Amino acid sequence: NFNSALIESLKGNSVLFYANSSHIDSLHVNNTNLRPVTEMKANWALQVVRIFLKSSLTFKKKHYLIACSDNYILPILTVLFFPFFLNKNISFILHNNIEPLIRSKKKRIPLKLASKLLNYKFICLTNNSEKAMNSIGFKKTSFIPHMNFSIYKKIAKKVNIEFPANMVNIIFIGRQAKFFVEKILPKINISSFNNLNFIILYKEKIPHNISNIDQITNWITNEELNFSLSKADYCFFHNHEVKYRPSGVLLDSISNNCPVIAPDYGHFSETQEQKIGLYYKDIETLMDLFEKLNHSQSKRKDYKQEGFVVAKNQTSLDNFTKKINSVI
Repeated sequence: NFNSALIESLKGNSVLFYANSSHIDSLHVNNTNLRPVTEMKANWALQVVRIFLKSSLTFKKKHYLIACSDNYILPILTVLFFPFFLNKNISFILHNNIEPLIRSKKKRIPLKLASKLLNYKFICLTNNSEKAMNSIGFKKTSFIPHMNFSIYKKIAKKVNIEFPANMVNIIFIGRQAKFFVEKILPKINISSFNNLNFIILYKEKIPHNISNIDQITNWITNEELNFSLSKADYCFFHNHEVKYRPSGVLLDSISNNCPVIAPDYGHFSETQEQKIGLYYKDIETLMDLFEKLNHSQSKRKDYKQEGFVVAKNQTSLDNFTKKINSVI
């Protein structure tokens, strides 16, 4: 959904270069004219180099938008081949890759060099990220709130998961499920929360058979995810390395009016004013939260829809489109 929404937001005549661990795309975006170049089939780094250079030579455009999970290869390439990028506007979306820059001065060098030589701009998807980038010397940084996926939420497909009406149903998805099972579950007596039903989407079998855990080992589609978030009372988020990392699942939750159980900092703190969930600091406060929830049995119907409306407006694709096209 992020890829589709990002492409849809680009209204001008520009080149989008997108690369993560699963695929690489280079697109010439000219209104609705999208032209895919390739997808990853071999070594990731070599493919990034090959496709980026190919697209740079193929698409003679002024505006380049880079969304990449790597902070080094593309800045180094633009420095090495900087004559090709003189008088170009290059915008770099820092998505899940800010933490290394904050921790290490050495890891900032490629981006620093690129921003000195060329007209580099940086886009952060959380407010905390923008502040952090400014604090380490990247002054050409803009904050554009990560878009939600409400335009896709109408597509939903029923999944074989039970959501008992007499219990509070908390769903754990992706990295959230993995972290909870591996780091939190062994430290707590989860069966003591007899009014809470923990729906955990995790492919490896949980060792102990616990009555109030419903484990789903099968992979679910985006359509099934939308259905699950439309039924669950809460979606859980862990607190490991989330200070600067935006959460796509958080936006999925907002899109489906699903309250959250989340850390009270990072991307999640930006939703606290809307009162769309419950927040914690550490494992001790999380246990207190579970205990109170087990007693109150507060469910999604108890949350006012106004909070979700505000959150959706702040993270709307229209808002993202206006802001990103004013920056790049």
